[in-house]
Amino acid sequence: MRCGAMAQPSALLIGILVLVLGVAVYAPGLSGDYVFDDYTNIVENTALRPEVISLESLIAAAVSSDSGPLKRPLASLSFLANFHFFGVNPLSFKVTNLIIHLLNGCLVFYLLRGVLPRLLPSSAKVLAVAGLTAIVWTVHPLNLTGVLYVVQRMTSLAASFSLLAMICYVHARERGIADPACRNFWWWSAIVIFEVLGVATKESALLLPIFLVLIELTVFRFRAAAYLKWLYGAGALISVSGLCYLLGPLDYFGDAYRERPFTANERMLTESRILVVYLEQLLLPNPTGMALVHPDWPLSRNLWTPWTTLAAVGFWLSAISASLVASKRYPIVMFGIGWYLVGHLIESTFVPLDLIYEHRNYLPSIGILCLACLAVVHVGAWRPTTGKLITFGVIVILGAMTAYRAWQWSEPFTLALTEARHNPTSARARYEYGRVLFQSYLVDRKPQLLEKSRRELWAAVKYGDEDFHPLAGLVHSYVRTREPVPEQLMEAYERELRDELPTARRLDAVYLAIKCQMGGSCPPTPEVVLRGVSATLANARLTPDLKAKMLEWLTLYYSNVLGDLAAARSVIQEAVLAQPEELVYQLRLLEIMVSQQDWVAAKKEHARLEPAFTLWLKATEPFLAKRFDELRAKLAAKNPPESDVR
Repeated sequence: MRCGAMAQPSALLIGILVLVLGVAVYAPGLSGDYVFDDYTNIVENTALRPEVISLESLIAAAVSSDSGPLKRPLASLSFLANFHFFGVNPLSFKVTNLIIHLLNGCLVFYLLRGVLPRLLPSSAKVLAVAGLTAIVWTVHPLNLTGVLYVVQRMTSLAASFSLLAMICYVHARERGIADPACRNFWWWSAIVIFEVLGVATKESALLLPIFLVLIELTVFRFRAAAYLKWLYGAGALISVSGLCYLLGPLDYFGDAYRERPFTANERMLTESRILVVYLEQLLLPNPTGMALVHPDWPLSRNLWTPWTTLAAVGFWLSAISASLVASKRYPIVMFGIGWYLVGHLIESTFVPLDLIYEHRNYLPSIGILCLACLAVVHVGAWRPTTGKLITFGVIVILGAMTAYRAWQWSEPFTLALTEARHNPTSARARYEYGRVLFQSYLVDRKPQLLEKSRRELWAAVKYGDEDFHPLAGLVHSYVRTREPVPEQLMEAYERELRDELPTARRLDAVYLAIKCQMGGSCPPTPEVVLRGVSATLANARLTPDLKAKMLEWLTLYYSNVLGDLAAARSVIQEAVLAQPEELVYQLRLLEIMVSQQDWVAAKKEHARLEPAFTLWLKATEPFLAKRFDELRAKLAAKNPPESDVR
């Protein structure tokens, strides 16, 4: 397999089909808007829209995301590029996502064309299976959220780098087998580079080494590379040791699980059932069962509750056992099943994330679809006419499903209505529908829209025991319409904040009310904000870090909305006491002092903080460093103008 080899006409045709069909099925959804996490990660992230492109602004944008522990800098920089060249319109973001998806479809074909000759007894089927898999994967409706859900570029772009690394691995191994003396330095270097780029896009790219082990076990079987056994063995030992270290005495996920309604064991058991649901949607897709947000999934408390948990665990153990037994004679079975399970090792196991999202199948689905397409090609070899009809029918049906889903995504109201109808017991779906109805009311001022919006929000409150946003949205709707909040509703709002587990998601709803009033979109309603904050601070389970964050928000409210700098200073001092090691609160206190023109106290505080702003901190926390430098300049001016607290 030569890197610069001329593509065969049939291979070229497959590539054209991937591109044309991909554009055709996704075109109806390109006019859609942002949704859910798009706003917090992209639209409301001001670091992605710097006034001047500079090294400092690029670093600030790269580390501006809170989506993962590694910040996903490359994904953030790609969003910045969209803003810089095309503005805030979501069309450019979705078109970019579609281009990445089409590239991935071609990469899937190229990768499979490289590995299948060693997995299939008949080389004549290689091109057919690789091509059909690439086309089916490109137009499959389960992959839609990886394309039209803008923030999931993190998933699709990380998949791009992983696929490129795998292709380089296949090239390196093929060359090594053909010429054992060949070191393949550039191919191995490319693998490392693509892995780094993938991890910088999303942490799921950390699975690349396990994918490579799977390829080695099923495709190359360590031929002419015995040293890889030692390399992979050492890597496995280091990985397992690191995992035990993170999950053991450090209680690495302890805080995250305390904010979840399930334990690590319950999540693992529940995911065994969810993986079966994903599998069903891959092989027998049903658009009415697909959604951006799925209803609250019933947890598996143990193997017998519900009984389907035991069935799901048994199914996967049987599938793994069967693939191992068949690995010598039919290695492609182990390849397909192993690929699917390896792809879910992070997001569908012990990591404390939400239970179910369709975009998690973006890369794992390749393995299952490859097996399904192999079955279709086998039918075609036996009955050519039947095989052609099945192939044509599968592509048309899947494409129609995806185009239909894309049309649903073409407009916010249509998407919200569809999600609510398909998931009537989903709190998040009903909440989103109510939110879109309320936004429509703010434009049209039709009373029936407001009434329907509040009815949907009440339904979301009914179905969402863990989700605070519907209740907060109801309170917010009265604030926006300048109506007094019903006392019964206000008491329920306070009770939730005071008595329930104070998760970051629950407190974010309080922050949104503060932010709305700070931005001028909502009229000032001190009673609602202060009662909500007081109830939160009275929560016995409020941790020091969340307490400090809540106090900082209250500081901003006092200073920017109520104009009470004395109260703001008193509150931020409490935040500093709650989290004395956090510079962000100390810097906020310094800003308040400067705004009060308390120069003596401000200069003392500035001198105390100066040693903390090392070169390392300036590189890793550019926003804090920039704010500190601005305050230094104002203090140096001796009589600076009054500054706003940001």
